[in-house]
Amino acid sequence: MHKKKYTLILLFLFNTLFSQVVLEIKLVGSIAHVNIINTTEDYYMLPINQNHFRPFEENCDNFINYESEYPSFALLLNLVSLSGKKVDYTVGYKYLNDFNSDTKKINLERESFQKKIKKWGRKNNINDYSTALINYKLINSLIFLKPNENKKIKIELDLKNITSQDLIFYNYFLDEAETYKLFLSLCNFDSLKYLTPYQRKKYANYKLFTNKLESNIIELNKK
Repeated sequence: MHKKKYTLILLFLFNTLFSQVVLEIKLVGSIAHVNIINTTEDYYMLPINQNHFRPFEENCDNFINYESEYPSFALLLNLVSLSGKKVDYTVGYKYLNDFNSDTKKINLERESFQKKIKKWGRKNNINDYSTALINYKLINSLIFLKPNENKKIKIELDLKNITSQDLIFYNYFLDEAETYKLFLSLCNFDSLKYLTPYQRKKYANYKLFTNKLESNIIELNKK
């Protein structure tokens, strides 16, 4: 047991010492306090949704298969058992008696959002709707860090509705007898290819962070 603890500590120290950007998490009740630290003299920008998490998955850069409200650029929420096995998420839906009224409301919101994305595409000379959607989410998720600056954000942690959506619930079901560890990671997608030439020029003073990024590991209190 002590050996495992020391290994986790050493891994965190290694990642901290050799990372350009450090990601930290602390849980206060159901609120995750996330700290993103630029340890360099460079200017960085990172695509991180500041309001939601998303469940961990190996192929985290597949944007096409999700709902428009899915937080594509949210930090990945990783849950592992003491043995190091990652917990898989499940998908659930709202009960049928609430489904119809909520569906109507959300469909209206999606139609309004779709119009916004089409307008965004025209404004930014992006003809393809899917590309315009990704570009919109990317630009509106960017966090800008000056040299040695840190950004603190607070996000509610709900394992039964990780992405905080109204109809579809991405969730982790845990064994009450098991102890779990939790850490965050940033999906290592090629964000640069989704920026327009104008946007690349506009943000030329900032480096787009594309390296692997994982937070410290904390024990999850399920109570």
